[in-house]
Amino acid sequence: MIYAGFWRRLFALAVDNIILSIILSIFMLDRHISVMEGFISFVIIWLYFTLFKLSEMRATPGQRLLGIELITLDGKKLDFSRLTLRHFMKIISAIFFIGYLISLFTKRRQTLHDIVAGTVVIRSDFSKQQTEDRYKSPNFQPKPEQQKQTKQPEKKEESYWSKKPRDIGFDDKK
Repeated sequence: MIYAGFWRRLFALAVDNIILSIILSIFMLDRHISVMEGFISFVIIWLYFTLFKLSEMRATPGQRLLGIELITLDGKKLDFSRLTLRHFMKIISAIFFIGYLISLFTKRRQTLHDIVAGTVVIRSDFSKQQTEDRYKSPNFQPKPEQQKQTKQPEKKEESYWSKKPRDIGFDDKK
């Protein structure tokens, strides 16, 4: 499993923000935004991120475009409450961008909201199952360079002096 890095996640978020700005611009045609329109846009953004990640894709369109998806740490199915918690923790992560910068220093590249929600973002374009399924597929055709037999380099005979002590019978445990 390969964890999604900071830049890949950032570009996915940028794509999602472009999509959301188009969606929200449809609802906000006038320049004056009322409290109700602000609340509606908040709900649309929350549902956008939550419902896409609840789907079979486990990713928003921006994440899908960049080949990443969200999973739980223990491999269980994502649930609505966990995704809602994760979404609202993004507000805290966004304060001074520190919650996002944490991902540069964690082993699994988790942000603050990932750690709190018990989730991790992985690169789906490198998932083991997809790779195995691709090679098992009856339509799989190896690339021409994979079909060629690679010539094994000839093994050079080692000299007495190039061998390591364990190879020539020295036993320092006597």
